[in-house]
Amino acid sequence: MVLRLLFLLVFATSAEVAQAGNPAGKRVAMVVGNSAYTSGTLINPKNDAIAMRDVFLRLGFDVEFKLDATRRDMDEMLRRFGKQSESAEVATLFYAGHGVQIAGENFLVPIGAAPENERDVKREMVRLGDIIDEMGNARIKIVFFDACRDNPLTRSFTRGGSRGLAAPKEDTSGTLISFATKHGQTASDGEGRHSPYTTSLLEEIEKSDAEIEQMLRRVQQGVRKTTKGGQEPWRYGSLDGDYYFVPPSKKAPAAEMIAKPAAPAADPAALELELWQSARQLNTETAYQSYLAKYASGQFSDLARETIRTIRDAQPPKMQGVAAAGPGVTTATKEDLFWAEIEASKDAGGYAAYLNRYPNGKYADQAVQRQRVLAERSAGERKARDQDMWTIAEATNTKDGYARYLQAFPSGQYANAAQLRVARLTQSGPTASATGVKEFVPAESSAGEEFPKALRRIFRQK
Repeated sequence: MVLRLLFLLVFATSAEVAQAGNPAGKRVAMVVGNSAYTSGTLINPKNDAIAMRDVFLRLGFDVEFKLDATRRDMDEMLRRFGKQSESAEVATLFYAGHGVQIAGENFLVPIGAAPENERDVKREMVRLGDIIDEMGNARIKIVFFDACRDNPLTRSFTRGGSRGLAAPKEDTSGTLISFATKHGQTASDGEGRHSPYTTSLLEEIEKSDAEIEQMLRRVQQGVRKTTKGGQEPWRYGSLDGDYYFVPPSKKAPAAEMIAKPAAPAADPAALELELWQSARQLNTETAYQSYLAKYASGQFSDLARETIRTIRDAQPPKMQGVAAAGPGVTTATKEDLFWAEIEASKDAGGYAAYLNRYPNGKYADQAVQRQRVLAERSAGERKARDQDMWTIAEATNTKDGYARYLQAFPSGQYANAAQLRVARLTQSGPTASATGVKEFVPAESSAGEEFPKALRRIFRQK
């Protein structure tokens, strides 16, 4: 009798916890932030991914984390994430970077992807549905997709590629998918340290009264307000029952322990990994020395020393003396050395890494300014691409040529002229030019025709 009562008590307690949306099982997350695209660096995805990684660590998730992930990096992450998800109660993806839809399928764009036809997409990009499949047997599957920033890759496709993302085709039972904006629309990278979507998500996800559906409604309202109605997050699918990232207020003591900002200090491995990744990104002797100064016996210490030896061996003799003199500098702080390396690299990701490590550092204002300059430079490059594509459209002087321009630059500097010429050509017939003169239009003989030589040449120059 006593054993029966004890069993009923345990069962009732477990049911109460499950009803409260506080899963007792394992929780895993995969977090990716891609910024360093050859077509133009995005400022915020790295900041967004780092902040969300820290949130998941505070909430007790096991986290797979990568910045500027290539296709190979993402494949390796997915293998590990898939294995972890097999025994997980909750599996979550957060992705920030470029995303595209081709023929109604959504894809994450890894660093280094440069597809020239639809077959290349499957080889070089990562299908969102494949990641959801890797979540396997997890009872609760959640996707935060801060993608669909106006991506230049889709501009090269004349069929199949569309603006924004597609409504998910995957079976969404037991799965909740949150897009930064509605399907078919583009999302903003933002002007602050985070995108509008991630800013709002960070504000809401750790609130103890936020059941996930309610939380996502608040995120939606926050983004609409920040963008003055220009962007509206959208969600798809549903979960069985309520789910809270942090238990409701009646479980306040546990929730407060989870949500403490100081919690990351309890996971020194994550902090070490962050410093090591920064060193790998800079790939200089000083950066590896900074890692070793803090983690002389760390998990990457042997590799750091070996890499330093490799760097020294590759230097000319006169440079070895300079490198050897480096450790003798005592007036410069680690922050000074870190900043000097970033300044030498002039990389937007480096400035983001500095601001993440030293948000109130002595060079913080300069870092923000440097990010702005790089963003403006990227905007200038976009304007040049706009001009290039218009030149091609005018040279071909066909409806398809102007349609390609409008697909690439729907709000471009020649958009109105392109729309007028498409309308004129539509009225005149399928083979008419904008001047009303009939042209010979050769039949497409292969898939390669989707990428005219001039377009391929411009794409490779990005």
